[in-house]
Amino acid sequence: MRSRFFPATSAPVCHCQHDTDSLWRVCVEAGRHALDTLGHAQSERAYEECMTNYLYNQRIPLRRQRAFYQEVDGDTIPVGIADLEIDHAIIIELKAGHARITAEHRDQLARYLRAARQGARAKEFVGGVFLFGKDGTLQIWRVGCVSE
Repeated sequence: MRSRFFPATSAPVCHCQHDTDSLWRVCVEAGRHALDTLGHAQSERAYEECMTNYLYNQRIPLRRQRAFYQEVDGDTIPVGIADLEIDHAIIIELKAGHARITAEHRDQLARYLRAARQGARAKEFVGGVFLFGKDGTLQIWRVGCVSE
């Protein structure tokens, strides 16, 4: 399926298997690019848009605003919406304007990782919180999670 980001006249989309570590490195590059390009004190949405465009230009498949659900006693329960899911292997939650990454931010990401594990396509999931701080810094917290 093609989109406005991958028109028929552009280079073919890469269908090779990316390992999780190399994907993570590109995600970190995308975060740094967003901060360098936009500067500090932007909205979470602006950073998301900039990172998405960077990843699209690298031909990395992703989904924005990805809803996650868990099945509990036969019922499907919504657990939240992650900002970015990269190539069915990395979940990124973006934060802007906070002083630091908090336990609440880490717990939010942990919920998404647990839910992703239920419908796993990949053996390993990596999650990250990217905080674009008020002071112009990019703080990153990463956690790995292997499906069982």
